Amino acid sequence: MRFEHVKTILAGLASLGIGVGCLVLGSGMSAQKEGMSAWASTEGTIGWSTSVEKSGGRRGLTSGWGPSVSYRYVVGEQEYTSERLTAGGRNWSSNRGEVNEWLAPYRTGAIVTVYYDPGDPSESVLDRTDY
Repeated sequence: MRFEHVKTILAGLASLGIGVGCLVLGSGMSAQKEGMSAWASTEGTIGWSTSVEKSGGRRGLTSGWGPSVSYRYVVGEQEYTSERLTAGGRNWSSNRGEVNEWLAPYRTGAIVTVYYDPGDPSESVLDRTDY
């Protein structure tokens, strides 16, 4: 009986720790996204974009599709390269066509607006919204 009580307490503490961790991580991401509204912008060029298959589980079964993009931009005289598409990361989808729609504005060679942190220009996104 005592062992069951200890297991219950440990499970509760683990859940509490996970919850607090998610809260801290989420508030940090939210603050960063809110700060992005003050980020500067510049012109950039898409190097490549594609939809990538996300596998999950031990058997490697397809779980969905996600976007992958690379772009170049210049701030001052420094050139940067990034693969960060959005503030929170685009969601994965089970529909590859939907991911390709997300990527439509980011075709290879396309000229795009890049939003970057003026305090650290290596931090950038193409889309400040969170999906």
